[in-house]
Amino acid sequence: MDYLTKGNWETGPDVYLFNLPIAKTCRPTAWCKENCYGKKGNYKRFERSIGRALDKRYELSLSDEFAETITKEIFRRKISLVRVHVTGDFYSKKYVRRWIQIAKNCPQTLFRTTTKRRDLADVILELHSLPNFNIRESLDPSRPELAMGLPLAAIETLEIAADFFRGARDCRKCAYVCWRQKDSNYCFPEI
Repeated sequence: MDYLTKGNWETGPDVYLFNLPIAKTCRPTAWCKENCYGKKGNYKRFERSIGRALDKRYELSLSDEFAETITKEIFRRKISLVRVHVTGDFYSKKYVRRWIQIAKNCPQTLFRTTTKRRDLADVILELHSLPNFNIRESLDPSRPELAMGLPLAAIETLEIAADFFRGARDCRKCAYVCWRQKDSNYCFPEI
């Protein structure tokens, strides 16, 4: 089984995704509970089949074989861009450490994600310190203040986002700026 799925029209054909079930990994803010990407569109329409696939990824992520399995898949498929957690989030220090190992194993691959998991800030900052892994703290109207010392990803209507980079909805159109500019802040429209 392949655990990294090819991205959609928004990410472009070169991006692969690793997602997890939101109910098992997220600590949503009030805004997230109402606007979660993982509860809309294809995630809602194909809830059962996508849910089963996300559960398989979650089960793998719990295992000691996770880092080796994902590393081998990245090399086998020659993957250069991985978007971690379009749905889901970091859920434990051990899980974040597994991503540290994957990023170290795959220095030719760029990884990108956002997170709300302030309780895991120390190990998340360690992961972000790697040259090929970009992490942004996710801000929204119910939690607009920064706390982790990471670059930011914010809903465009937040005052703090006024001067943030506004990327295109298609990653190819802005040449993957979010991936290549390690410490840039960006904003996105409400879903």
